[in-house]
Amino acid sequence: MRLFPFIAAVVALALPASAQDRAGLEKDIEKAVDRLYSEKGSESDVARQELTDIGRRAAPRLVQELAVKGGDRKPNARVRRLICEILGDIRDGSPQVIDALAEKLYDSEEHGLSVAAAAAYALGQIADERAIPPLVKAINSKAAESDRWLKRSCIWALGILRAKDAVPALLKAAEDKGAAELGGYDKRHFLRADAADALGLIGAKEAVEPLGKLLGVSEVNPATQLQVAVHAARALERILGTSKGALAGSTDEVTAAVASWKKWWTAEETKKNVDKVRPQIAEIAAALEKYKKQYGKYPEILKYIKEKPFGDEFKSYPEGGFYSGELNDPWGKPIAYDSKGENGAPFDVISYGRDGLPWGGGDDADIWNHESYGPVRIQKSRDAMKQIEDAIAKHKADLGKLPGSLAELAKPPSDPGKNQGKAYLEKEPKDGFDGKFHYVVAGTKDVEYDLKSLGADRKEGGTGISRDLWNHDKWIAPRVEKTNEHLKTIGEAIEKFRKEQERLPEELENLKLKPAWAKAALWPSSGYTTAPLTDPFGNALVYKPAADGKTFELKSLGADGAEGGTGPDEDLPFKK
Repeated sequence: MRLFPFIAAVVALALPASAQDRAGLEKDIEKAVDRLYSEKGSESDVARQELTDIGRRAAPRLVQELAVKGGDRKPNARVRRLICEILGDIRDGSPQVIDALAEKLYDSEEHGLSVAAAAAYALGQIADERAIPPLVKAINSKAAESDRWLKRSCIWALGILRAKDAVPALLKAAEDKGAAELGGYDKRHFLRADAADALGLIGAKEAVEPLGKLLGVSEVNPATQLQVAVHAARALERILGTSKGALAGSTDEVTAAVASWKKWWTAEETKKNVDKVRPQIAEIAAALEKYKKQYGKYPEILKYIKEKPFGDEFKSYPEGGFYSGELNDPWGKPIAYDSKGENGAPFDVISYGRDGLPWGGGDDADIWNHESYGPVRIQKSRDAMKQIEDAIAKHKADLGKLPGSLAELAKPPSDPGKNQGKAYLEKEPKDGFDGKFHYVVAGTKDVEYDLKSLGADRKEGGTGISRDLWNHDKWIAPRVEKTNEHLKTIGEAIEKFRKEQERLPEELENLKLKPAWAKAALWPSSGYTTAPLTDPFGNALVYKPAADGKTFELKSLGADGAEGGTGPDEDLPFKK
């Protein structure tokens, strides 16, 4: 009996040193695998760490153990999960490991975390592109819908792998309002936040619209303590290759950057919806003409192009109506319809735009079925302004002074002998866009008073029907002078930015919000300017950096806020 150890020792001594080392290693691996089954957590943890330290040399044995399906020692869910996690930590990308983990993507047994979720996470750690097909299949499976952590692990892994084939599944996940949560195992992960991160890593252009919608989600992702909106903004920054402010750093900086992204998305979404609503309005207008052709008149209400009206005269109403589309615009608001024809066309079909309210400018501008309404409404403003001017002149002639406000004109004079004791205006008129006129005594040099309509947008400045209408043109020259001064201020800020940051700002907002690529050490505490990025006419400045990265165009579009023009409407360029 004592001879056998002696023979074994002799045999061992006869083996080459490398073979002896390998035999010892295999023995250690075997012992560590055995200890993974220990019910003592500390012993199992030590075995896990040892196998992780051994690394790839332990992978074949772990794959072998993971594949055991019966016998005296079938690995339970806890051990299978541990093996998946060790293989992920080892990061062995051999086909045997990838295949073994891929097989476990449908192992739904759990020990705090399902084996499937651990396998998906491990495949992400290994980051071998051969894992993409099985991960895409898994995230689209029913198993991923019931196992939230499996879905989350697949999302994370596919992002790490830059898996373009996974984009459709990730776009769907970006709409998932749920979370992956396993009690005390780990922090909750919002799946749409993880999907945003993954889409950003992949650089998926088709994700821009879904991510834009997530910019409005202020809910905080517990796993990162960041708003979902921040995850979306970071993804957009990667996809579009542009920065709208720092998305890491102080709360104020991040909040400002997200606000800038929201502003951008509002404009982008408006463009998309306008592009959708224009053909929709054209189809509705065509349906109204078909209705008239059949019945000799336009319908009283819009739904009659879809639904049969009451009455014998409509017996011939076509099946399916005259129009099969939506009567709500892309913003979800009802399309407005007026059959009176008071705006220069036989009828009006109108989407009230983003804000859902009549009139407005910019992102809130209304979309009509014709362009005749503009001149009609502007003329109504002119007529109302003339009425007010006549009333002001009569008031001054009778009382020897200008009224302090327009409201005074709608009241009888204190002297009943003046104007037959009647008010100079029955009521305070509104402009052609249902907005109030603005009246200021001695507001502009050499003019008794200012009277103006702010146009369709009811804001200072604007173009087209949103352009301000004044009772004089003396206001223009001072604003031209101020505009030239303002252009100098902004131009100098751009030059300073280029000198310190060694590149031009991508957009004017970069002067105020620190881009992610900016040199933080050189960033001024209040940015490169505190001046507004609009001109004194109330319109946005035009800025275009040149391809050489050194020169730029900066200009105001003048009083009309539109390219070109002469006189007061002439564009005003920045001059060094």
